[in-house]
Parts: sequence; C-alpha cells; structure tokens
Amino acid sequence: MKKLLLIAQLLVFSTILVKAQLAVDGKLILKDKKHSKGAQVQLIKNSEVVDNVELNRNGNFGFTLDINNSYKLKFNYEDYVSKSIEINTQVPSSKQSKRFQPLYFEVEIFPDVPDSDLGGFKFPVGKIKYNESLEEFDYDVSYARKVRTKVQNKEKDYAEALKQHKEQVKAERRQEEKAKYIEEQQKQQKSLAEKRKEQKLLAEKRREEEQKRKREEQKRLEELRKKQEQQAKERKAREQAEKEAERIRQQKLKEKLAEEAKRREDSIEQARLQKIKEQEEKLRKQQEAKRKELEEKRQKELERERMLARQEAEKAEERKAREVAKREAQKIKEKQLKEQQEKEAQRRADSIEQAKQRRKAEKIEELKKAHEEREEKYKERKLQEKLKKEEKLTQVEKEAEKRKQEAQVKQEKELLAEQAQKQKQDSIARERKAQARKKRMLSYEEQLERVKKDKKETKEEYIKDILKTEDERFGMDMEPEERYEDKANNISLGKQVDTYEKHGMKVTRILINKNDRVTVYHKVKHYWGAVFYYKNYRNISGPLFRYETNLDNYKNKD
Repeated sequence: MKKLLLIAQLLVFSTILVKAQLAVDGKLILKDKKHSKGAQVQLIKNSEVVDNVELNRNGNFGFTLDINNSYKLKFNYEDYVSKSIEINTQVPSSKQSKRFQPLYFEVEIFPDVPDSDLGGFKFPVGKIKYNESLEEFDYDVSYARKVRTKVQNKEKDYAEALKQHKEQVKAERRQEEKAKYIEEQQKQQKSLAEKRKEQKLLAEKRREEEQKRKREEQKRLEELRKKQEQQAKERKAREQAEKEAERIRQQKLKEKLAEEAKRREDSIEQARLQKIKEQEEKLRKQQEAKRKELEEKRQKELERERMLARQEAEKAEERKAREVAKREAQKIKEKQLKEQQEKEAQRRADSIEQAKQRRKAEKIEELKKAHEEREEKYKERKLQEKLKKEEKLTQVEKEAEKRKQEAQVKQEKELLAEQAQKQKQDSIARERKAQARKKRMLSYEEQLERVKKDKKETKEEYIKDILKTEDERFGMDMEPEERYEDKANNISLGKQVDTYEKHGMKVTRILINKNDRVTVYHKVKHYWGAVFYYKNYRNISGPLFRYETNLDNYKNKD
C-alpha cells in the first residue's frame, strides 16, 4: 500500500514539473500565386534560428513552442516581401502546467518590386501573447494599433512602387513591340517583292507551257479525226455485209418455221379436241358427285355444319385454284391460237377445213363457258345459304352473351352500392374519433405553446450575452440594453452574417441558430495580413471554420 502511495506521489510531482507547450498551426498564402511551394518559415527562439521549414503547395506549417520563451516566425519567398510575427509565451506561474488551446492563423505576403530599395518589414507586423482575461494566447490588440500606420505606409509605398514598375514594364514592352513590328514590316515587304518576282517567272513559264499544250492538242485532234473517218468507213462496209447475211438467214428460217408450224398445228388440234372431251366428261362426273354429296350434307345436324362449311370453303378454294389454272391454260392456248392465226394471215394460206375446225372449237368453248357460269351460280347460291345460317347462329349467341353481361353489370352495381354505404359509415366513425381526439389534445397544445415561449425567452437572453461579450472582446463601444434585445429578437433559425471594421481589423461575425442552439463564429483579418478564426471565442483552424459556417454542411450534421 505504501509503495502505491509513493508511486502516486511521484506521478503527481512529475506532472507538476512538466511545463505546458503551445501548438501553433497556420497557412502561408502567396499573393497572385495559386500555391505556396518553395516558401520558407523560420522559427527564431530567443534571437536564435532553431528551425527552417520549406512549405509544400498548400502552404501549411505547424510548430510546438515551449512556455516562457520569446519566439519569432519569419515568412520568406524569393522576390516577395518578408513578414514576421512575434510570439511571447510568458505565462503566470500558476498556468505553466495548463494545456492551452492551439493557435491557428493565416498570413499573406505580397510580391517585391524589382530594383526597389524599400526592403522588407524590419519590425514584427503582429504580436501574440498570453491574454489574462481569456486565460489563452491571443494577438496583441494594443501593438496592432501602434504599428498599424507603419504597416499601412509601407504597403502604400510598395503599391506606388509596384504601379510605377508596371508602367515602366509596359513602356519597355511597347517599345519592344514597336521595334519588332517595324522589323516584321520590313521582312514582309522584302518577302512580298520576292514573291512577285517568282509569280512573274511562273506566269511566263505557264504561258509557254500552255502554247505548247495547245499545239500538241491540235495535232492529236487531227490524228483522231482521220482515225475516226477510217473506222466509220470500215464499220459501214461491215454493217452492209451483216445485213445481207441476216436477210438470207431470215428467209431460210421463215420457210423452215412455216413447215414446222403446219405439222404442229395438225397434231395440236387433234390433241386439243380429245382433251376437251375428256375434261367435259370429268366435269360432268364431278358435278354429279358433288350434287349427291351436298344432298347428304343438308341432312346432317346443325353442329357439324360449320365444320362442313370450312371443308367446303377449302374445296372451293381448290376448285377455284383449278379453275384459275384452267383459265391460264386456256389463255395460253388462245394466245398460241391467235399467234397461229396471225401467221396463217401473213402466209395467206388459211384453208376451209381449218376454218371449220376453228368454228367448231369456238362453239365448244362457248358451251364450256356457259356450263362454267351455271356451275358458279349454283355454288354462289349454296354459299349464301350457308352464310345466312351462320349469321343466324351468331345472332343467337350475341343475344345470350348480352343477357349475361347485363346480369353481371347489375350485380356489380349492387356490390358498389354496398361498398359506398360501408365507406360512408366508416367516414362518419373516423370523424367522430378525430373530434374526440382534438378535444383531448387542446390542453396538451396549450402546454407545448408555454414551453416554446419559455425557450424563446431563454434563447434571447443567451444571444444578448454573446453580443455583449463580443463588444468587450474586440474593444467595441457598448450599446444600450434595448439594442441588444432588438438584435437577439431578429436572429431566426439558420445563418446570419455581419461584417464591420474597427482598430485595423475586419471582423466577420456568423451566428448559426440550429434547433434553438446558437453558435457564434468570427473571422478576424488584420491589416498586416494575418487571419484568425474563432468558434465561441476559441481559436480554430481555417478549414474547420469554412466547413462549419457552410450552412448546407451544418444542416447535414443531424
């Protein structure tokens, strides 16, 4: 037990002996540049350089400082004006073991003017020291007021020198551009003269080539004309020989065709007559068989009539196809006969016997056509009778279907009426329940309204305290009590931003009210380039400040 007590005492003693430290983080911004790569930050402790950090693109830096020392941060970049900030870490003896809030600030340096003897800032542009009222480290407001005029005059001198340097650079650039323009004009004139000379030589050369080409073209056309005349003579002689040979061949072919046609006509006529007789006998037998078949079908029941009608339709299609084929065959025969007649007329050798045979064939054809017409009429009459029967059956089926649908509609109407009656009764019951619930909730709503009123009054008192503390913190003139009450009443849910300038500082205040909880943020930008960020009067980093003061991000924290 004694050992444990001894260990505990040693731990407490060692904790007391350990001095506190101050964490300093920040960001160096190079004016007119998008990055800070290559810039340097020197850490000077008690007039001795203890660290020299080269920054990356984002310009972030960070140091840990010991308590009760004097530090200086010097910011350098090639062709830029250097700045320094002094940090005094002296604290009361009672606070030497305290854990201090980390410091964060941003510093901007601007470009130097070439060939200028103005030099950099020989004094710190800002100081940071322990603030006894806050019990934290913060910038020295009184020092800032003291050196503000010096810093502003220095920046003004640099601005004037930079302006003069830019005007001088512009004048030199204009002079260079003018000399360059004159030189280019001389080059263009020389080049234009050379081009004109070349164009003249090319024109003469093209003229000679054109004359040569015309002479060659005339010579070629003369040779072509002679060649075409010779070819025309040869083609004419060849065509005359071919015409004579063709005339002799056509005469021989006509004589041969006349003999073959006469033989073919005799054999075709005999075969045609025989075929006509066979077709007539076949048609007669088919018609007789169809009549018997139709008589038998009429005696069958009504249920099979539709099937028979389909079969009859299919057979009709087949017959139609056969008839079409017959007609086509007949047309072909008629065409052949017509061609034969024309040939006979040309030869003027038509005999009396052949005329008789043609008349007989025409009579047979007429009889055949008459028979076909009678057959078609009979078929059409039978088809109409079947269609009438089918139409009557369809009408009966439609009437039965209509009666069935009417019965279904009547039944649905009765069902809908019952449902409407039930919904009406349910609606009346719900209304009665809602009225009863409303009566019970009246007392609860009154209590809720009273609680909201109390919360509002408490919130307004809290905001008044925030505004007073802020005026005291930044050395502002105090306002009457009723002014603080008006400001507190005007802050609603959401974000309110105010900006004002005082004692060389540009202060941006952001009040965010979320769920009746107010958070106050400050961005304090000093005339010497440093920027500090605060949340509820505690120093925070720039990225955290920008993130939390974005209202969209703040709302999505639920």
